[in-house]
Amino acid sequence: MILQQLLYNIEVSWSINTTKRSNHILKCRQISQIVLVIAGIAMMGYGAVRGEAAAVLGKAIKLCLECVGIG
Repeated sequence: MILQQLLYNIEVSWSINTTKRSNHILKCRQISQIVLVIAGIAMMGYGAVRGEAAAVLGKAIKLCLECVGIG
């Protein structure tokens, strides 16, 4: 009886620790995703301010014309 109670308490505490750990992992994952999205938006904004969008568009047009055989 005592052994059964000890084993039950160990199983319950293990499941609680596992749940806390998985919640912590999910929280860290969500935070890292938000940070990466913000960093990506900031980099895209910085590129747009520098005028890189026009350069990329010009290179894309040249590439497409070369693929078709016109350029």
